[in-house]
Amino acid sequence: MKKIKCSYPAAIILAIIFLSCTSRHQETADPTYYPEKPNIIFFISDDMYPEMFNCLPEGEGKNLTPNLDRLAAEGTIMVNQYVVSPVCTPSRYNCLTGNYASRATNKQFLAKTEREEGQTVIQWNSFITDKDKILPNYLKELGYVTGMVGKNHVIEARGLEGFSDFNADPRDPEIAKKVEDNYLKVEQAILNCGFDFAGGIYHNKPNFIGVSELAVQNLDWSTRAGVEFIEKNHENHFFLYFATTVPHGPTEPERSWDADPKTTARGFLAEAPDVMPDRQTLPERLEKAGLGGTDKEN
Repeated sequence: MKKIKCSYPAAIILAIIFLSCTSRHQETADPTYYPEKPNIIFFISDDMYPEMFNCLPEGEGKNLTPNLDRLAAEGTIMVNQYVVSPVCTPSRYNCLTGNYASRATNKQFLAKTEREEGQTVIQWNSFITDKDKILPNYLKELGYVTGMVGKNHVIEARGLEGFSDFNADPRDPEIAKKVEDNYLKVEQAILNCGFDFAGGIYHNKPNFIGVSELAVQNLDWSTRAGVEFIEKNHENHFFLYFATTVPHGPTEPERSWDADPKTTARGFLAEAPDVMPDRQTLPERLEKAGLGGTDKEN
């Protein structure tokens, strides 16, 4: 495992995997000519701290994270890389635009700035609009197919309907239709901003779906969407932006690792996704690893 220090003005990339890399690229005057372009998966997690990484001193030996451990062992860890904002939305904005979040032009952000007498106020308010040229737009110009799965909370989606009762029944046809309509509006907003594919999307964290029974983590669902995107486009050059909702809350077992895997931000699936190890094996695997406690698995 290589550890290097760097100082970037942009936001942290939690992990970038180059699936078909080359050690050297032919120099050419044509910037669109790349003999061997890498496929790229960009992972960004939600509220992940140093003590959650076995590859860092703060978390060494404390977590059962074999896949993250393998990425760290086979890749490069940048231990001195910085973000320009510690807050969710502006950090995602930085990653996808390359700009400071203070450059946002969405109405919510500009209205807040105007109310503060011209002072830029960055909170969870700097959203990408379909007028912004962002990372997938540039990659598409280079021949990439682009996809987004997991948590959004950065691309503006207008016209979402609220729910007056958080305990409403998501099986009620009227409620189910509202959930579905909201989900499709978010997917379309993502496509309008330059992505070719969107799936397994949470517009925000699960609580913001608006219905308590659907407010659970389902990483399996987002992972399935990512796998489907890769399988469909593996013969093309592709870029996948994979934003997890975990380890951000909810963290209670019945709303996270032990939730019904058929429950999603879009409603209920007919069958549970079959792309990750069975959730019921988590306690056994943790005990076998000598960790004991399902709150430590990522």
